[in-house]
Amino acid sequence: MTASADAPETAPPISEDLVRLAYQLLLGREVESDRALRAHMALGTVNALRKAIMSSAEFKAKMVHVPAAAPKWVATDVLDRFTMWVNLSDRYVSYGCLNNSWEPSETAYVTSRLRAGDVLLDIGANIGWFSLVATKCIGRNGMVHAFEPHPGTAAMLKRTVADNDLRSQVSVWEFALSDRWGKADLNWGRGTDNPGGAFLSAEGSSERGKFESVTVTTAVLDELLPELAPDLIKIDVEGAEARALHGAQRAIRRRRPAILSELYPRQLQTVSGVSPAQYIEQMKDLGYSCFLLEEGRPTRRLSGFPVDLKRELVSVVFEYTGKLT
Repeated sequence: MTASADAPETAPPISEDLVRLAYQLLLGREVESDRALRAHMALGTVNALRKAIMSSAEFKAKMVHVPAAAPKWVATDVLDRFTMWVNLSDRYVSYGCLNNSWEPSETAYVTSRLRAGDVLLDIGANIGWFSLVATKCIGRNGMVHAFEPHPGTAAMLKRTVADNDLRSQVSVWEFALSDRWGKADLNWGRGTDNPGGAFLSAEGSSERGKFESVTVTTAVLDELLPELAPDLIKIDVEGAEARALHGAQRAIRRRRPAILSELYPRQLQTVSGVSPAQYIEQMKDLGYSCFLLEEGRPTRRLSGFPVDLKRELVSVVFEYTGKLT
């Protein structure tokens, strides 16, 4: 199915074949009875069918027990417009996308900042939720540069882009952005149910043996795309944010975009060798102030991690507030 980026499609009726296919893909079995088949056909829309199956105890149990070592990819409808490939072994990003709702506060912020014709830099694109959100806002004349270094995830992201006829709007780059070109290990926990938590090894170190790993290419944005002038940057790269943005200073100076970022103290120290305060100071040198993101908007100004929130990580917004140095 090819989705338009300019107008939502009319939802197809729920056929017997569609119900049977949903059962096979989401539950791994056939429909238990004619009565159940008719009941699901009567739901009326694909979204209602999906929600009914995904809210069942059987589906939730399967999401807990699907081994992450064996990804299972299925296509689902998201954002009332697109077909998206998601991984049933992923109980975080993919599960949110299956429910047609991922990071609502961050999604609201991205939606509020983008306009027709804008350029989004999606660093750590994963399966492409924010890239798809952006295409709804920027139209055919806008552009998304999506960076996803994990080979398997990048391949499925490219499939999502192709299936929705978005190749003229979304460029998928299979690089890990950093402050230098080279090779690095991308690591994730054995048997993890959160493949999106993969992180780069620190400079000069290796995590092989302790984690599942794959060697990826690191790239410097300012050298890869020397004329890039993004209107908005979304970055979530499990602690490599300071490294990636250090290599993007010219792009940042060009248009002074707002930057939506994760602030993850443990991973920032592990991957980039900096504290949240040092990361915030790095951005201050570019004329930016850091604000906590709450309910879709920046609120209090931060100079370090907000320890009073008792969280492992938070989302923040860097906004240009002063002269670039």
